[in-house]
Amino acid sequence: MKVTFLNRLMLIASLLTSSHIFAYDLEIDGIYYTVDISNFTCAVTSKDNNYNSYSGDIIIPEAITYKTRTLKVTSIDYGAFYNCTNLKSVTIGSSIKNIGEKAFCGCNSLISIKIPNSVTRIENYAFDGCSSLKELTIEDGAETLSLGKCIYSYTYEGWTSSYTRGLFYLCPIEIVHLGRNLDCDFPPFHDNLTNDGTANIKKVTIGNSVTRVCDYAFDGCSGLTSIT
Repeated sequence: MKVTFLNRLMLIASLLTSSHIFAYDLEIDGIYYTVDISNFTCAVTSKDNNYNSYSGDIIIPEAITYKTRTLKVTSIDYGAFYNCTNLKSVTIGSSIKNIGEKAFCGCNSLISIKIPNSVTRIENYAFDGCSSLKELTIEDGAETLSLGKCIYSYTYEGWTSSYTRGLFYLCPIEIVHLGRNLDCDFPPFHDNLTNDGTANIKKVTIGNSVTRVCDYAFDGCSGLTSIT
């Protein structure tokens, strides 16, 4: 298919005249995508703003083909897997560059995640609420990975305050492989605890290409017993 600007306008027009506005442009093999027609790329998204669109084991491909046109999959949208409580595993294609804000927020059945070396930025709250996440692998690579943060607030006796924590705060991660340099908005594993205050991270391996990690990266990880 030769995708044209007119095709895009017709698609938008059809959506606007429909009784239901769709959040995605394409659905292929159970995965929903938005399309950037200017450069023939696409992003993984949710279905119709339904923040429980996926379950089981998901494989995100490097590219998809739609009517003979190849679209490269370059990002995971804001909240794409938000609150997918039955999501068991995700294989992220090596063409993904950005993981959006709250992308996997609330995926409380997700046990492990591997971040390919193509990813250059993971946005705020991307793994917030991943209460079963035990293993994190950041694949070896030369390009620095930029990590967001989480900001929480609490109210006590009518007084509200906020505090900042790392991207994986409250994820019960036990094993970390760090294969790349990090540029962090806040130390990613600072005081990495469960809700009951139990220390989590036990084992860390650092890849040969790493020359620096961000300040205080593992500060307060009192359960850490092994670093390679």
